[in-house]
Amino acid sequence: QLFEFPDCPFESVAWGTLPSGPETQAYIESFAERFGLLAHIEFETRVVGARRKAASRGWLVEVSSASEGTRSVECDFLVVATGMFSYPFLPQVFAKPAHFAGTIVHSSQFQDVEMARGKHVVVVGSAKSAIDCAAAAATVAASPPTLLFRRAHWAVPLRIFGFIPFQYIFYSRLGQLLVSLYVGPIPIHRPRALDCAHRVLWPVLWLAFRLVELIFAVQRNLWGARWPKTDLVPDVHAFAHVTDTVFCDLCSAGKIATKRGATLAVRERSLDVDDGTAVPADLVICATGFAKDYSYFPSQVLDALDLQSDGLWLYRNVLPAAYGLDLAFVGAELSCGSNIQVQAVQAEYVARLLAGAVAPPDPEARAQEVDAVKTWKRAWMIDKSTRAATVFSHQIQYLDTLMRDMGLPAQRKSNCFLDAFLPYPQPGDYDGIIPPVKTPERALFFGAYKLVFRAWSSSSAAACILRSFFGSDSQTHTMPPAALIDDDDDDDNTRERRSARRSVDRPSCSCAAADPPSRRAARERLPHCFPPKRICAERLRCACVSHGWDPVRASLGVFNERPNLATSNGMSP
Repeated sequence: QLFEFPDCPFESVAWGTLPSGPETQAYIESFAERFGLLAHIEFETRVVGARRKAASRGWLVEVSSASEGTRSVECDFLVVATGMFSYPFLPQVFAKPAHFAGTIVHSSQFQDVEMARGKHVVVVGSAKSAIDCAAAAATVAASPPTLLFRRAHWAVPLRIFGFIPFQYIFYSRLGQLLVSLYVGPIPIHRPRALDCAHRVLWPVLWLAFRLVELIFAVQRNLWGARWPKTDLVPDVHAFAHVTDTVFCDLCSAGKIATKRGATLAVRERSLDVDDGTAVPADLVICATGFAKDYSYFPSQVLDALDLQSDGLWLYRNVLPAAYGLDLAFVGAELSCGSNIQVQAVQAEYVARLLAGAVAPPDPEARAQEVDAVKTWKRAWMIDKSTRAATVFSHQIQYLDTLMRDMGLPAQRKSNCFLDAFLPYPQPGDYDGIIPPVKTPERALFFGAYKLVFRAWSSSSAAACILRSFFGSDSQTHTMPPAALIDDDDDDDNTRERRSARRSVDRPSCSCAAADPPSRRAARERLPHCFPPKRICAERLRCACVSHGWDPVRASLGVFNERPNLATSNGMSP
């Protein structure tokens, strides 16, 4: 339910079950194959740097691969689609232990339980990865693994009260409305009545969430050292993890030990804890999270982006607030519960931005909205490096905002009752937002832009945005029959030849020569994205048929396949 692209059912996993890592990987790869995206991906290629051009618009991206070495790629618009977490984080005390005789690994490296066989295992951390690692190590370790943590976190039961799926509470409009009434509504399209309701109902909701904490504690045995000291709502928002009963059963049976404390030093075969005790250890698994890496951007770009300790604050979590509109982030600055679905909506938002169907406000208005959201989040969210990117408890409001920006209906259920009480997103909720046929308006940017995607492995964010840009299905992923004609960098002779060709009488077409008002407004705000000189797709096809002129193939020459230029009268150039 939570890991499914629009228009691509996740049919290999039974309904209501959680897919494994390999199953999710196979699904993403099948999505890329189905929509013909693999031809547009350069694998085993690392982005080592990205800097803005000095004399003109666009970017110079330095990439490295074993086959071609290091080279530079030019593009006019750069999309960062790396996903949120890629670089394992190790606390300094575990980074370079001098005398430890055992093994220290990050949780992402603990991929075989045989690593723990016959050893004394310590797992550092208390969230989902730590719980998974401790439960796995408990089956083969020499003694019960010790879960060592500084702070306990609220574990969300897979089924609340034993029968209500968690997503009906946390991912429904009703559930997220209750959270908004408790912490205050997000300052985007905020009705004044919601502010009044927040002030009046806050005491009632405070008592209600204390009751929810008690229910979770009973269901997940969160007593003693495992009782969290933070409020349920901000804690779940920052460290959300859904658990079944396996870990609780192992703790109750004495097969996993838990200990609250911070590691002061690493000895030869033990860890010194701040309560004066020593914990035996042959294998230390650090489930301590991941760090973001922006080293591919030079300091000038990072200064302009205003990177802060709690993350990169972006308009709609996509666009820089006060920066040129030639850079976007899809899935790279977004932490939510339904990553794949939300990344797909983000990708479509960027595709429509490039096609001129979405016109964001000016930099000043974008910066004002970002500042308002920043103030709201910092008022109640836990201070951590991903605070700017987190939209967990207001995921539905975030999706609604993107849909309204694109002129699409925000309510995706068949009636108001289902829209209020069923989880968002469910499979099929956002089917069809990526049009199956590329219209001329959507396809205009193809001839003028080479887009560079930086992504490790099979990033779901990269897959989403590639599909929004390049493919509708495996039969129709060739380049669309439309192009932008940009004369700005041509020499005088080329301009004269093009001018002569444009002066020739062409067959009439049904398209209006003038831009629609929405596109004119977008081009005024984004002159570098929408060059002023262009001809519509149908007029271009007519010119090709009548005069043997093939600018489409020249404009799209960077791609391998020649587009289909069939015309309304059945002729082909």
